[in-house]
Amino acid sequence: MSDDRADAILSIILQAQAPPKRRPLLRTLSIGAAAAAAAALVFAGIRQLQPLRQSQPQLAVVMEQDILPAANGALLTLGNGQTIPLDSLQQGVIAQQGELQ
Repeated sequence: MSDDRADAILSIILQAQAPPKRRPLLRTLSIGAAAAAAAALVFAGIRQLQPLRQSQPQLAVVMEQDILPAANGALLTLGNGQTIPLDSLQQGVIAQQGELQ
């Protein structure tokens, strides 16, 4: 085969190849937007069902033992830190702190 014939065949082959097809930018963006919207809907659905799957709140634990008092009587603690036993007082003013009685 001569060089002229090989060059002619090569030029025919190169001209016959179609340029690569490019997707339009708008179509590519619309596919991406649709995928993002679908992902957002799935996330919102999962988030909406989340409270339904949570377990029931735990109930308070009942103690078997009674907690005994530290002393036989009650103490009143004032704002300045002073404590007053309430079991040995008479009726009336217990304490006065500032203008409060």
